[in-house]
Amino acid sequence: MFGIGAGRGVKVFPSVPGGAAGVGYIEDGASDTTQSVTVPTTINAGDLLLLFSALDNNATITTITDWTQLTYANGSNIGFQVCWKIADGLETDFTYTTSAASRTINRCYRVINAHRSAAPENTVSNGTSTNADPPELTPTWGSRKTLWFAVAGINGAQVASAYPTNYDDNQYADEVGISVSYASASRELAATSDNPGAFTTTNQAWAASTVAVRPL
Repeated sequence: MFGIGAGRGVKVFPSVPGGAAGVGYIEDGASDTTQSVTVPTTINAGDLLLLFSALDNNATITTITDWTQLTYANGSNIGFQVCWKIADGLETDFTYTTSAASRTINRCYRVINAHRSAAPENTVSNGTSTNADPPELTPTWGSRKTLWFAVAGINGAQVASAYPTNYDDNQYADEVGISVSYASASRELAATSDNPGAFTTTNQAWAASTVAVRPL
């Protein structure tokens, strides 16, 4: 007999491997229209790749080969974009172009055990306050073992001093000089919806998103 938890019907949470095998990161501090992305050091065919980009000057991505834009949100002098793709295992570091000269922060996540034919889903919000607040999200797949990301781009040099409650994984707070900042965190939760709390910063314009990844 199979033991408890064995068998094909068992579902696991999507997850991000630790270290550079799970996350590639680069601050592109040059104010121009060509932006650099560092990918994780290990990528296998079928992995889900997520690219979170914080951009100053309200810039948008105009050309990003082989990726699909999931969302764009903007505030005063801040843009935030999420793109995704299913990996072929041949990915290397690359560049993309933006609509205006920008400084950017780019984090590329490798997610394993993600559904290969269901796109990630998201909601977006923006504002000006001490709380960059990703909004509530109700994915179309209902209550499954979902990986949730709370992410934000923030105007100026703002390193988040607090993260959304229960978002204890993949916590990052980055900045490029005095131009643009980024914050993110994730959690595993089997629920029909989730409403992350806010990232705490000083009073600045921000754009934020909640992203959900469906399990296999």
